[in-house]
Amino acid sequence: MRAFYLLAVLFGLVLGGCGVEWLPPPPQVEQFSFTPSSVDGVATGSTQTSNAVTLTMDTSNANISVSSGEYSVNGGTFTSTAGTVVSGDTVQVRHTAATTAGTTVTTTLTVGDKRATFSSTTAGGADAFSFSPAAVFNVTPGSSQTSNAATVKVNGTAPISVTGGEYSVDGSSFTSSPGTIGAGTHTVQLQQTAADGFLATTATTTVTIGGTSASFLSSTTSVADQVVAASGTANALVTTQVTLHLLSGNYTLQVVDGTGSYSLTGGDDYKDISAGAETVSLTDGQTIYLQDLALSGGVSTTFFAIDGGTIEYDVTAK
Repeated sequence: MRAFYLLAVLFGLVLGGCGVEWLPPPPQVEQFSFTPSSVDGVATGSTQTSNAVTLTMDTSNANISVSSGEYSVNGGTFTSTAGTVVSGDTVQVRHTAATTAGTTVTTTLTVGDKRATFSSTTAGGADAFSFSPAAVFNVTPGSSQTSNAATVKVNGTAPISVTGGEYSVDGSSFTSSPGTIGAGTHTVQLQQTAADGFLATTATTTVTIGGTSASFLSSTTSVADQVVAASGTANALVTTQVTLHLLSGNYTLQVVDGTGSYSLTGGDDYKDISAGAETVSLTDGQTIYLQDLALSGGVSTTFFAIDGGTIEYDVTAK
């Protein structure tokens, strides 16, 4: 038995000295790669497919296998089952993108002794954020309104877009064009043009970052600064009705200057400057009655304030 082992060792040494290898070499495949090897900002749960690559090898065939995805040979059916390929075959891989924002999925294809990867990263998402205040009221029609800056945490590179206005990231110029925002903590502001008209119209601007949205809105002046003129018999009270366009809610009314008075009913409840301010509930289309004395040879002027708006009531004698 000892002689057998010695003979086996001697035989091995002889073969080794002759350049004979114990095992055949693994299939030799030229290094290959997918172009691009990674894609960013893809939709969550979407199917991502690499380009096709032609294989070159100096062996009759080679084993092929895949992890975290599927592969296709020569445009055939995608599969995750291991197989064999030959030189000149084309291969490509595919996988399903992550279901969460800012997450990477990598597929690895192994052919013989070489491997290549293809990755996709879903568009980044943003944590919930909001503007404070989220709304401003009694603004001038057609005026430019800018929100306060909101702090946003973004997880991975994310798309950013806006409707109804413009946005600014970290103090940059305002723009309405879609873009991208990198991972990290950022400040975002919105800018819009208020509605054109006094009918308590609301303008809304909404920014969306990686699927997370926040809005900023403005409502036009509830009562426009305006002048109301009337005329009547000298030394007689002249009453004029004014229709208010406003958001339904509570408002502060008062006479701030002059000798006139106002009433919400047109009855005997007129209030003058001595009444001070009162808070009343008003609705859109509300009628308010203004009253003042028509002075002979002059103009009687009274100023009424309704929250953000002022009505100047001018009365002249006929």
